[in-house]
Parts: sequence; structure tokens; C-alpha cells
Amino acid sequence: VGGRTAARAVDARTGARTAARIVRQMPAPDATRLLTAMSGQGAAEVLTELAPESAADLLRADAGLRESVLPLVPEPERTFIIRYLD
Repeated sequence: VGGRTAARAVDARTGARTAARIVRQMPAPDATRLLTAMSGQGAAEVLTELAPESAADLLRADAGLRESVLPLVPEPERTFIIRYLD
């Protein structure tokens, strides 16, 4: 429950750029949990602000997150991320 509350706060009160700074500071498992708890569009916006290889690392760690959020990442960022996933 606390994770979802934190995710909603990050999602609603911060911009994607600020949320990406927060995610960069977190260990990968925690960052993945935070992104999973966010809205799909919010998580996609955060991933767009990360380096493609960093976004791919997080998506690789959670297949459900990858399936639900990657389609929401706009082009050309999605293509850049996919290059690091394959």
C-alpha cells in the first residue's frame, strides 16, 4: 500500500523529469516497483526521460511492466529502448 501511495505522489506531483531523477537514485528492484505502481502513462513518461539502456534494464527486470508500459513510450524513444532490450 505504501508503495502505491508513493507512486501516486510521484506520478501526480512531480514531472517526468523529476521522477526520472528519483528513479535513477533507486536500486533497480525499487525503481521497478515504483514504475509498476505508477499509471502506465506516467511510467512511460519517466522511462522516456531515462537513458535508453537504463530504461531497458528496468523493463528487462519486469516482463509485466515491459508489456504494459513499453507500448505507451512514444517514438523514437521506444525504438531506442528496444535496441537495448534485444
